[in-house]
Amino acid sequence: MLKASPIPNTEEYAIHDYEGFGEVRLEEYTGIGTVAHIAAFAAEHGDLGLAVLALLSGYFEEAREAIEDRYHGEFTSLADYMQDVTEETTEIPQALRFYIDWHAMARDAAMSGDVFTIQTAHDEVHVFSAG
Repeated sequence: MLKASPIPNTEEYAIHDYEGFGEVRLEEYTGIGTVAHIAAFAAEHGDLGLAVLALLSGYFEEAREAIEDRYHGEFTSLADYMQDVTEETTEIPQALRFYIDWHAMARDAAMSGDVFTIQTAHDEVHVFSAG
């Protein structure tokens, strides 16, 4: 890129626009290799992948592992996920179902670091196990 520049002896470049990279922040002098790596990650994993990468501070391997191995799916809320996973793994007597506070369970799971979420719409939450 610099070699093809119309300005002789060009030594530097700067990034001033990074549309299409979601919430991943590119700095003015981010390396071209890093930008290409982020673009390839985005092409492979889409907007959700970019959101995970941004949340995990640009750690590609951790983001890839989260998407490929620790993704639990899309739910309307973390509480809905907690209810779903609990009902799949535990026999809950009918008489006790109305006493379970799914929102408190969701809050506790998030606060303990057991899970993290990416919210992509008002009622669209993607749930991941923490690493």
